[in-house]
Order: sequence, then structure tokens, then C-alpha cells
Amino acid sequence: MLIKMRVILKQIQTLLSTDFPLEDEDALQTFENKLLDNSFRMKLVTELSRYVRNTLPSTIRSMMRFLFKDSLLQEYSYKGQKKKKVFSTLGVTSIIFDAVKNMKRYQKYDKIDVEQPMKIFIAGAKFRINKIVE
Repeated sequence: MLIKMRVILKQIQTLLSTDFPLEDEDALQTFENKLLDNSFRMKLVTELSRYVRNTLPSTIRSMMRFLFKDSLLQEYSYKGQKKKKVFSTLGVTSIIFDAVKNMKRYQKYDKIDVEQPMKIFIAGAKFRINKIVE
């Protein structure tokens, strides 16, 4: 199962020509520039739409794990509080919203319903890193 997931991840990375999960600010900036290309955006939205889970929060967590390493997310907060960088203004945020809207199960949910699990996941990045180290 794990080997199959790695093969699928490699195929996706080749298709999108980006190494996921994003590890640093440079990779994020390169990725944000790629999002300006409409065909790349649509491929990514389609790919993220496949990460549907039983609940909206678990779906958002799955997408965020695919896209980002915790080492990058710990530098951000959703609104930029506590002198951190602002996550909500990144282009990838709209990609996540679009991917959720593409999922039949979650089309009725509002933006705020998607924001909440995203905020929680970003805020927990530092603690997940510390948990791994211990």
C-alpha cells in the first residue's frame, strides 16, 4: 500500500512538475508563480479534489499534508498573527477552496467552514514537529 502511494505521488509530481510537499519559502514562491498558469491551476484543483475523506476537516488535513511540510507551515498563521507570515493571501488557499467546491460531498459548505480546519492545521504545525523530535 505504501509503495503504491509513493508511485502515485511520483506520477502526480511529474504531472505537476513540482516536488510535494513544499519544504521551504523558495519552493513556495516557485509554486505560487506556477499557479498563475491556468492549466496548472486546473490540474492541481483536479488532483486535490481526489483527496476527499469522510469529513471536511480530515479532507483539508489530507490536502495540507500533501502540499506542505510542517517546517514551512510553522512560519505561517492563517491571518498573520503573532508576527508570522499570512497564509490566507497565498494563491494556494484559493486552490484549496476550489478543490473543496469540486467535491460533490462538500459543495454546500461555505468558505468559513473550510477556513476553520485550515487554521487549526496551520496552528498545529509547530507541535507536530516537536512531537516528531521527541
